[in-house]
Amino acid sequence: MESNRLRWEGELNINKLLNIIKTKKSKDVPSVEEDFIIDTVIRDACLFKASDIHLEPGKNYYRIRVRIDGKLHERVSGLMIHYQNMVNRIKYLANMNIAEKRAPQDGALRWSSPEVDIRISTMPMAYGEKCVIRILKSQDLSNDFNSLGIPQNVLTHFLQALRKDNGLILVAGPTGSGKSTTLYTALHHLNNPQHNIITIEDPIEYMIQGINQMQIHQERSVTFSSALRSILRQDPDIIMIGEIRDHETADIAIRASLTGHKILSTLHTNNAVSALYRLLDMDIQPYLAVQGISAVVAQRLVRKVCTNCTGSGCDICLFTGYCGRTGVFEIITMDEAISQHIMKRGTASELTKMLKERGWLSMLDNAQILLSKGVIDEQEYQELSYSI
Repeated sequence: MESNRLRWEGELNINKLLNIIKTKKSKDVPSVEEDFIIDTVIRDACLFKASDIHLEPGKNYYRIRVRIDGKLHERVSGLMIHYQNMVNRIKYLANMNIAEKRAPQDGALRWSSPEVDIRISTMPMAYGEKCVIRILKSQDLSNDFNSLGIPQNVLTHFLQALRKDNGLILVAGPTGSGKSTTLYTALHHLNNPQHNIITIEDPIEYMIQGINQMQIHQERSVTFSSALRSILRQDPDIIMIGEIRDHETADIAIRASLTGHKILSTLHTNNAVSALYRLLDMDIQPYLAVQGISAVVAQRLVRKVCTNCTGSGCDICLFTGYCGRTGVFEIITMDEAISQHIMKRGTASELTKMLKERGWLSMLDNAQILLSKGVIDEQEYQELSYSI
């Protein structure tokens, strides 16, 4: 089995790495070995499809943890005497200031083997710099919504909203819920030579051929709102805004959606209903909200039960019982009844009740379907219910 081979190769790399670390006795270690540590850790993380690598300093020892399926797992530890060399190696490759150790820094680079985009963040801690490496696999992106786990009852309405020439489509959820992946999949779906697509991002996570992508620079006063004003003079058909954070950005986005533009963006809210009311909290007039919004999608990521061991634990799932994640979704598409409810300033709980009476499926309802099929287990279902 291919996954078995990858797991075995990952363990082989880590075991070899641990043997090298144990033999280190002083600072006078060839830099090639420091390079090997970082190379091996990144390769190991990619094999296990990790999203982040955490290099964490301690008083005497450091540890390296990787985030797999949303949970951190310790992979390597060693003496602090060698820690800064590893951090310096990463900072050098990412064109960061190696001499600066007292202030947070950000960097990025393209790793060659395996070929992945990497974002670097360092921050001073009590015993040294903590370094977080985010792994972005742009080659895994596609226009296949089924790969995200979007159920048919959500996908049908989502595709209908994407087919419209105008309107605001929002993807809601907390940090780490997969909003960016959903947006990038939608952009891939919409990407063709007939469309002028422009994005405003902070930061640009994935580069997509055929799409014009713009980076926010707060220090240069290039904000989401100021960039959005300029973009509207660039004859765009589709605009993707990384995040709606304030009234000004929300107001421009809504008004742009009313003047023939298709707008895609995200909001940090717990569910689709609260996303609608978040815009009202930003002082968006109800009549603008109901006219401008096409659809609101809310989502979470849940761990899937390992199909190799059916949850009992094996080497493929690192004995956790879980392997891989899938999305849990809900969608609200604007219609006359919802518009009237918002116009008369009805409450969020009343709107949820009205939707449920009409047969609407919430994230928990769709998660219940996954639970009944054995895709997720009761523990993941309960954790999801606590987060909504």
